[in-house]
Amino acid sequence: MRRFILALTGILVVAFMAGCDTEGSNSNSNSNEDNGGGGGSAGNIWSYYYYADPDPAFNRVVVMDPASMTEVASVWVPGPSPHSADRAGFTDRMYIRTTGQKAFDVINARTQSYDKTVPLPHKPRAAGAYNKYRNLQLISGKDQPMVSIIDVATDSVLGTVGPTVKAGQTISGNCGGNATGHSTWLDADHFTLLDRYNDVIVVYKVVQNGGGYNFVETDRLPMLTGVHTIDVDVLDKSLTKRVFYAEVEGSRSKNVAPHLMELSYDGNGHLIPGRVTLFPGVTSSDMTHHYSISPDGKYIWQPMCLSKQLFVIDRSTMQIVKTYPIGLGGGHVNFSPQLNLAIVTNHFDQDVTIINMGTEEVWNVHITDAHEEVNLFIQSHLNWVSPDGRFFYIFATHEGNFIEIDLTNKTVSRTYYTGGTPEQSTS
Repeated sequence: MRRFILALTGILVVAFMAGCDTEGSNSNSNSNEDNGGGGGSAGNIWSYYYYADPDPAFNRVVVMDPASMTEVASVWVPGPSPHSADRAGFTDRMYIRTTGQKAFDVINARTQSYDKTVPLPHKPRAAGAYNKYRNLQLISGKDQPMVSIIDVATDSVLGTVGPTVKAGQTISGNCGGNATGHSTWLDADHFTLLDRYNDVIVVYKVVQNGGGYNFVETDRLPMLTGVHTIDVDVLDKSLTKRVFYAEVEGSRSKNVAPHLMELSYDGNGHLIPGRVTLFPGVTSSDMTHHYSISPDGKYIWQPMCLSKQLFVIDRSTMQIVKTYPIGLGGGHVNFSPQLNLAIVTNHFDQDVTIINMGTEEVWNVHITDAHEEVNLFIQSHLNWVSPDGRFFYIFATHEGNFIEIDLTNKTVSRTYYTGGTPEQSTS
């Protein structure tokens, strides 16, 4: 079955390498098992939105209250270049992905203060995958194709798996220079390493060893090029999925066009390749960043970063059923089930795209006057729809403006200036 992957090599093209060094997850909502959900509820720290700001003048996590459209706090961290803020399990702590160091910083969301720095054998790339059954969190590598396993109770590194980069080794995928994609828990006992240097998905098993753990490789799935993610939402803590989708990002150097591969999980540490969706007219110069799954669970929404189009895929057939125009740098899709809308973050564009999933009407809402340029992230990563589905919250990163979009009227309703360049919430 795995030999089939090699048959996909293909659509050739001349292009440039575009970057995706900042990363994210799926359509965000406030989902908190122990604190309740919601947005803008005074006194609930998980109703606030936390964005990492790598601007050296700030080097912080900025905390925003969407209800009052005010800045609640600006939490300085010592580690250079903070790029995301992920809750540590169900605690009041957050793991800050400070990509300029081989360590991550920890802040206390309750006291809105820096707590500690935890050394790693690699620079951090993504830190959001949590296993509630073992109270473990994964932090994948930015400079090395590794993933570290964190004991959330103590914020300590229990172990690290994955190889070191060999001399002269390069990354073939179009989506930037990170050594890994987003690691994912497949179930309570197995997790993935998405190795972008070696173009392979590796599965590891957590094995109890007395009072500690061993991490044992159970599967190795070669891919045509780098895979950005296989999971629509690392914030899903149930760990009961049995179908995943490998977002193969595209490779100019290998003449591989972006495509989506269905993966079945056997529940015993093995991923089985399945159906593949190719995107008509999309060439190996393009790249994908993140897909989302519609609120009814029936469709995959896959934006393309450079060709300014979004494909809707029927999960039952893996066939494309609709295509929509979007902006440059389409990278994330959020949903408002209440208004039947899809909202697309266009990272390199001045406009946010809103799509009515029923009538198929498309609107573009202008949020920034920053210069549009490939690989210049002028819209933040991992943005938020209010729990009532009426508003969308996003940063115009290079202008330091926190923006509320009224999804009923498709207009900017409120803004708040924080300064800096708040770039990403969760990873």
